[in-house]
Amino acid sequence: MAKGESKEDYERVFNELLGTKISWAKLPKEDLTQIALLFNNPEILLKKLSGETGENLSKNIGELVLHAATQWEGPVVKGIRKMVIGKGTQEG
Repeated sequence: MAKGESKEDYERVFNELLGTKISWAKLPKEDLTQIALLFNNPEILLKKLSGETGENLSKNIGELVLHAATQWEGPVVKGIRKMVIGKGTQEG
């Protein structure tokens, strides 16, 4: 997200990405920025959650992306479908 984004902008994007209704705007903007960094670099989050590195981490990221692209809905998933799988290219 851009530097000038408001806390409400972060909240809207996070809730759209996750399909939630969490009051993210209650967090300090610095925390929201760190969460946005994780969304932009999911390998960091997966590494921290799994404790794995290297080839296993890459395999898990690939599996997560494929699962998300086939099971989830939302703007990020539509982008994944367009880039990786080639589905959803007719969507607006």
